[in-house]
Amino acid sequence: MRYRDSTAKRLALPVLAMLMTGALLHAQQAIVVPSFADTREGNSIHAYPLSYTQARMQMIVDATELGSLRVINNLSFRPDGGGTTSSFAATSVPLQLTLYQVPVNAAQMSTTWATNIGSSTGTQVYNGTLNLPAFTVQYPLPNPWTISVAFTAPFFFVQNQGNLLIDWQANSSNYVFSRYNIDAVSYPVSPASLVTRVFRDTSCTNSRGDSHSISLTRSTGVLGGQIDVKSTPVLGGTGKLDIQLLFLGATNKTFGSIPLPLPIGASHPGCSLAIDPLLVLPASPAIMLPNNPSLADTHLYFQGFAADSTTGDWILSQDAWSIRILDNPPKGQGFQSNFLARYVNQTSGAMSVGFFYSPVMKIN
Repeated sequence: MRYRDSTAKRLALPVLAMLMTGALLHAQQAIVVPSFADTREGNSIHAYPLSYTQARMQMIVDATELGSLRVINNLSFRPDGGGTTSSFAATSVPLQLTLYQVPVNAAQMSTTWATNIGSSTGTQVYNGTLNLPAFTVQYPLPNPWTISVAFTAPFFFVQNQGNLLIDWQANSSNYVFSRYNIDAVSYPVSPASLVTRVFRDTSCTNSRGDSHSISLTRSTGVLGGQIDVKSTPVLGGTGKLDIQLLFLGATNKTFGSIPLPLPIGASHPGCSLAIDPLLVLPASPAIMLPNNPSLADTHLYFQGFAADSTTGDWILSQDAWSIRILDNPPKGQGFQSNFLARYVNQTSGAMSVGFFYSPVMKIN
């Protein structure tokens, strides 16, 4: 009987271990901050801290943004795709990364490093060189999470004991700037919207050499206001582009079952359909928005179309844009950052007082 009991125990231990491992794996999760940017390109860029060999950046993430997260082992970022830089060279930066739990929340963040830390004790989770891969922007945006900071020690986050403070430091003795923008969100405090370019190929022309572009600004798309899309056709020679339209869609990922962007073909080299054209509207007048709170957080996508009413020649815009309509006034957010290049132990950095500004980050 004792033999059978000990055998049963020996057999039960591996089974129990597998069950526990399975439970832990099932409990693992990743949280993206801000959450609405999980599958959508942010409206801004963040050169900090990965473009500098001397820099400091602090980021506060409110506990309410973290859900049931308890143990953090890794932070991931994605290269920016909505800016004017289409590729990034491989580079490396020194990185000392320390995490804290602090009473200060995002709305209370200071430009002074020590004020944000207070009396909290940090856990250093990385101290070494972070290698960044060469990268070319991939469509549809957002880009994949190609930047990973794997911790050398886990950070244990305790709910109800403060907010998450991430403290980045690059402390090289030599200052070098090598642009490596990561996707970011700049969320306004005063009435505005989130506008970002989600596609761009400046080689887009038709057989006449015509081209076309559109643009939006963050001051457009406010509830109770209007959406203004500037349409700019450029003639390649004789002719005209007197018909100007807007395609309005809900995604930049697929058009029905067809993946986007969709190249048009040899007749329009470089041109692609970059959104799903659910509606076709005149390029002007502006699209009026009622002051209806239920429209807040609506995400819309735009691409332009121009044509010659006489010859039938046409061209898509070389770019496409998205807009996220916000509450009026916008709600406060649970993320904020401050930053400084050429950091050599200065006591404070800089912060965007008119925006909640932060890299888009996956917390694993």
